[in-house]
Amino acid sequence: MKFDKSGKFLALGDKAGRVIIFECPDSSKRRDEYDYFS
Repeated sequence: MKFDKSGKFLALGDKAGRVIIFECPDSSKRRDEYDYFS
């Protein structure tokens, strides 16, 4: 699990090498809410 420097993106990976990226929308008032990005 890794955040980018801005905290807008969160990347999660597993042992099989798959990576899922989540994005924190600008309109989100909650800092702990992320949407699926890729």
